[in-house]
Amino acid sequence: MAALLAAGSFVVIFVERNRKQTQMAFQASSEETAIVDEVVRVVISTLDIEQVYERFAAEVKKLVGFDRMVIGVLDRDAGYYFHQHVAGVHFDERETRTNVPLEGRISEQVQRTG
Repeated sequence: MAALLAAGSFVVIFVERNRKQTQMAFQASSEETAIVDEVVRVVISTLDIEQVYERFAAEVKKLVGFDRMVIGVLDRDAGYYFHQHVAGVHFDERETRTNVPLEGRISEQVQRTG
């Protein structure tokens, strides 16, 4: 009888823990969905691309804490990319709109492998 009670207690604890984890995952998913919805609203709300980048970065930071986020533009044919927008920590004032060769950079590997 004691073994049956212990097993029953274990099942109750397991079910309760699983319910809490499911509830937390649902809450996180709901928060992520709300942020994605906000990003969509940001993108369609203005023609000022710099404002879109700033608001996009603010919303992404709610999901993924970051010190620095770079939005880059890739020109595969020319073999370079440039930083269209930088949010967070800036290393160099010249870092945006400067062509950077892809060769030897992680961006080259991403471009090559998808």
